[in-house]
Parts: sequence; C-alpha cells; structure tokens
Amino acid sequence: MEQVDLYPCWQKEQGEFITHRFNVWATGNRAGATFASIELGSAHFAIVTAEAGRCKWWIVAPSERLAKPIWRDLKRQLRPKEMIKDIDEARMEIGTFGGGEVRVLSAQFMLYLNDESLDLVTISDATRIKDLRRMVDKVIDTCLNKESGIILVQGTPNGTGDFYKLFLRGDSKGGKRVSGWHSLSLPWTASPDNKRLADEVIQTRRGKIRYEDDLRRRIGERRFQHSYLARFKYSPLLDIEHKLKMFFNFNKKQKEN
Repeated sequence: MEQVDLYPCWQKEQGEFITHRFNVWATGNRAGATFASIELGSAHFAIVTAEAGRCKWWIVAPSERLAKPIWRDLKRQLRPKEMIKDIDEARMEIGTFGGGEVRVLSAQFMLYLNDESLDLVTISDATRIKDLRRMVDKVIDTCLNKESGIILVQGTPNGTGDFYKLFLRGDSKGGKRVSGWHSLSLPWTASPDNKRLADEVIQTRRGKIRYEDDLRRRIGERRFQHSYLARFKYSPLLDIEHKLKMFFNFNKKQKEN
C-alpha cells in the first residue's frame, strides 16, 4: 500500500491495517481516528479496485445524523479523484471507474443485510451502536469477503460493553486474543496538535495551569480516562498519581514564589 500522509502513530498502524483482517481502534477524543480510517481505507480501496476490478467499501455510522459528517469527509479525502465516476448524494454513495463502490450508511441497516461480499467495512463511533458485537459478527459471517475482506471497528472507550469485548479479541496484553484480530489503543495526545494543546499553560480563576490538567478537573477523572486516555476501565491509582503530581507541583511553585 502507498504510504499515506498521517500522524506518526497512524503511519505505524498502516502495516497492521492490511496485515490483519479484523481491526479494533480504541482512541481518545480528537486523536484523528476518523481521518486516518478514511485515508487508509481510501488507499486500500484504490489498490483492490485496480487489482481485482471491483471493490465494495461500506462506512457505518451509529445514525443517519452522524453519517453525514463522515460522508462530507469521504468526498474530500477519497482519492485519486480521477477514479470517481459518479456521486449519489441521497444514498451517500460513490461509484468509481473500475467497478468500485463506497457508501456511508447508518448501522440500523446492517443487521438486515446478507451476502453483500464487502471488501472493506469501517464502523465509526462504535460505542454508540446498539448490539455492536452482534452486528460485527453478522458482518463477518455473512457480508465480508471470506478471503480478503477487512473490517475496522473504531470508537472511544466508555466502560466494558460490546466495544470492550471486541477490543479484547485483538488485545496482545490480554488472555482473550483471537487469531486474525488486532487492537490498538491511543490517547488523545497521540495527535501532535493535541499534545501541544495539552501542555499549553492557560490562565484560570485558580491561576495558571496546563490545559490538560484543567480539562481533567472540569470533566472529572472517570470521563477523562475513558474519553481522552482511551481507557476502558477507570483506574483509581491513576487518579491518585495525578492528584499527587498536581499537589507537589503546586507546592513547588509556592516555594519558588
């Protein structure tokens, strides 16, 4: 696959994406997962279309409302532009020269599909999808190309529901890994832009503080660990370590002043 221009964390993932047929990405907010999934998907789509003479790629969103922003991103990112034959706005579908077809649709339709022979399926914002595990297993069993089809499930952790159980299938650190599965976990600071923002010192009513520390205080530790550190389970130890660090830093500044 041609190297795609992505953040370093996603460039490293590019090789894993085409090596494993079943991929799960657990990422913090704004880590660039949707952008990366479309970029890697577009590159794979173009290659399969050119080599096999056809490729069917479906991008699944939790709802019709959440599908529309992905549709806009897809139209902007899909390349090469020369391969696009027609665009159907109503169906959110793009047809390409060479027999390619890419479509964005709501998750509610996936449970009723059979024998679509899909070459690539991207499931976005997966934690918001009801009966996620059942839908993913149905796609693999009845809709995915049996020889070379790839599925990517992407979302932000929120407890230990279906998304967590799918993540365990590819987690190399756990004891429930299943052959052919690969899981990735990245915090929001995997994005260099977010890393710079996290370290930025801002002025608050309580004085100057790092942006990430202020965010952590405002939204609460449990939500921060899920939504920004991409952790499925809340860690009291991590919470204590952070509070001790903040306490010692505060005392250090007081002494300096």
